[in-house]
Amino acid sequence: MRILGYTVKDACCALEISRSGYYGWGFKREAERDPGARDQDLLERIKTLKTEHPFWGYRRVRAWLVHRDGLGINEKRVRRVMKENALMATQTVHKAKRTPQRSKPKAERPRQYWGIDMTKFMIPALGWIYLVIPPIKADNKLFHMYNPSGSDISSQTLMCSLPRPQSC
Repeated sequence: MRILGYTVKDACCALEISRSGYYGWGFKREAERDPGARDQDLLERIKTLKTEHPFWGYRRVRAWLVHRDGLGINEKRVRRVMKENALMATQTVHKAKRTPQRSKPKAERPRQYWGIDMTKFMIPALGWIYLVIPPIKADNKLFHMYNPSGSDISSQTLMCSLPRPQSC
């Protein structure tokens, strides 16, 4: 334009475009004009990483691209490219089971259990035993044991099953 004697201002007025639009469009690289071309190079690199590490998600892929390959790239762009091309890692949610395997002792009448503490322990011959220690000596018993399997248990059975302390 300068060869012909026109200034940028005159040319922009004649074409009815702004000077900032002229400078912004005229000096951009081809890759910046077409964002799909930039994503193609990134997509090929991501596919290479995903074949080597199929369980990596977008955060780890981006970390590799930034720290190992030295690319200045945004996490959102990596996520978008991976999502558009179905390369996202799948996540399995394991939900905890909150229901007990066996029922705990339930009172059949009022004041049957006056427990301040309840614990369970395993006796190999009987299975899991629940031990309830009451705050007072109710029913002339110091403790109450409950066996979910229904077999009768006595304090003698418990004392025989527990290891005796060693004498010094």
